[in-house]
Amino acid sequence: MEKLDDYLKVIEKYYAVPKCRSCECLQVFLVQLKIDYKLKNFPNIDKMLISREKQHQCLGCDPCPPAELFAKYLKKTKRLKEYKEKEEAVIYHSDTSSIAPQTSTHNIYYS
Repeated sequence: MEKLDDYLKVIEKYYAVPKCRSCECLQVFLVQLKIDYKLKNFPNIDKMLISREKQHQCLGCDPCPPAELFAKYLKKTKRLKEYKEKEEAVIYHSDTSSIAPQTSTHNIYYS
């Protein structure tokens, strides 16, 4: 799967599932596609984007099809390492007993 249309066909199936539609796992992937393909106005993606206020964090679904597809996409584009590094920068340790809560869903992409 390399073409944007191929990804969108699969994403549209996930979008049809109510809990996936507003999940940040799917929404982050849509935004990344817009960035990577340099799309300013792309109705097929724009119609699926939901405002941050209406999104919910990852529910921890196992499996999480949108997260799995996003992970495959990142591996294919050789950017999985970049995402891991960004996540590690967000997680900080003041000591071993206090770890900042993770608000990112990217941790599910690596299992």
